[in-house]
Amino acid sequence: EIYTLSLHDALPISIYKFLRTRIDLIICGHKHTNQMRTDGDVKVVQSGCLSGSDEYALNNRMRNRPEQSICIITEEEGLDCVYDITF
Repeated sequence: EIYTLSLHDALPISIYKFLRTRIDLIICGHKHTNQMRTDGDVKVVQSGCLSGSDEYALNNRMRNRPEQSICIITEEEGLDCVYDITF
């Protein structure tokens, strides 16, 4: 099953409490940089900002190139691979 949630920086445990079901993978969008981490036994994939640095980032001396992620998800493997796309 796929759920779409709009939770900023939500932890897998808080999402689990909300959905009351096992979670294998969380994909987050609209972040400043691409990132992948494991929180407990949950993979968390974060996709960067397509426009690059926004006004907030520039005002706080945080710069990054535009980037996105492509995730390949299969029924057999779940998250099979993640590709970083940079511009």
